[in-house]
Amino acid sequence: GVDPPPRPSPPPAEEPAGKTEDVPFKPVATDLVQMEASAKGFLEAPTWQDAFRWVYLPEKVRPKAEAWYAARPYKTPGFKETSVEPIVLPIGESEIDVVGLDVQTADYVDRQLALVRTPEGYRVDWESWAGWSESSWEDFKKERPTEPKLFRVMCSPTTYYNFSFKDEAEWVSFRLESPERDEFLYGYSPVGDVLTARLSPLDGIKERSVILKLRFPAGAETDNQVIIDGIVGTGWVDLPANP
Repeated sequence: GVDPPPRPSPPPAEEPAGKTEDVPFKPVATDLVQMEASAKGFLEAPTWQDAFRWVYLPEKVRPKAEAWYAARPYKTPGFKETSVEPIVLPIGESEIDVVGLDVQTADYVDRQLALVRTPEGYRVDWESWAGWSESSWEDFKKERPTEPKLFRVMCSPTTYYNFSFKDEAEWVSFRLESPERDEFLYGYSPVGDVLTARLSPLDGIKERSVILKLRFPAGAETDNQVIIDGIVGTGWVDLPANP
């Protein structure tokens, strides 16, 4: 028989923004073996507590996970396969190395895992995987807080204007969907604002995963129209610069 060809090493990655190292981080074939081991361990864990063996900064995010899984039962995602070429994720000013690894779960769902390189091996960024937000969408719509809350959303431009946001000369409208795609809001950002420019379509890609600060206007007339108060980051990975 003919031996299968060896798995190719990932291509060299460009230096992420904010790095100060002389030599940019470049995943190699041995990294891929470690990444797959961590991904498999995380995805095949029978409980979320077991999955946390593979999570980055577990003690810091454990309280969030406890509340998260109290509201939604844990289901083992399972693991089918990964792609062979992880991509380096530029994480703002952070000095840590993060890669995005495409994985397929037992239900044949394609997802991306953000993995942080640590001395102990690669560890999963749980918040971006779960799509963690500061409030449930249901509670947010029910309580209509005027103080901003952090949300991970899928953001795309729309042409819907109503109630407090009827003036298209004043506001730019975006459709904000929950990670599970079962909830959505209309979010509004001021015309001409730097924030609005950052949310606008980029390179032909209209829908983008972003982390936003959202709040309701005072005396909100409806539960599905909010002010976009700030953008925490593009993509769903938000990690401390100095963990």
